[in-house]
Amino acid sequence: MRFVFGDLSFTSHFLEKNSEMSLFSFKKSRELVDAAPKIRKLIDMTSPNKPMMNETRSHRRYNRVIPVLISDWSEKGPRLDYTGFGFTTDICDYGFGVISQHFPKTRDNVIGFYQPDIGMQEPWYFQVKIASHRVEPQNYIRLGYQIVTYLNDSEATIVKQLDQKLIQMMSTS
Repeated sequence: MRFVFGDLSFTSHFLEKNSEMSLFSFKKSRELVDAAPKIRKLIDMTSPNKPMMNETRSHRRYNRVIPVLISDWSEKGPRLDYTGFGFTTDICDYGFGVISQHFPKTRDNVIGFYQPDIGMQEPWYFQVKIASHRVEPQNYIRLGYQIVTYLNDSEATIVKQLDQKLIQMMSTS
């Protein structure tokens, strides 16, 4: 399926071809265990925007609107030429929802957080996979991300390339 919005185009074939997503817990993924404290700290350091209503999911989601940097991820690292920004809609222990006008070209992405006003000393980067997506009105896409790993520890020099874009984004938001 192909979506075209002005000069942006988005092909969702990567989701259709690889649509089977296996659920996993912290016990199954060492990388996710390393990411969990950072996600919990993001939840604890920020304030909810509104109470969650009619929550029927088996895991708790926390309503948070936080600006994020989005970049496609490849074996060589982030694609600096194809980055955008969005806002989280909710966060849970293993992933988060994002709404954006940036349509990723690959299923593997990097999400960057930087909130210096709440004590975050440096940007935090997570390698994520798109678990779900839905095109919204006005050229927006709602993305459900599943965390793969926290990148600052394992790929620090590679993700530092995104610092300038993330800090610039935060200074204009």
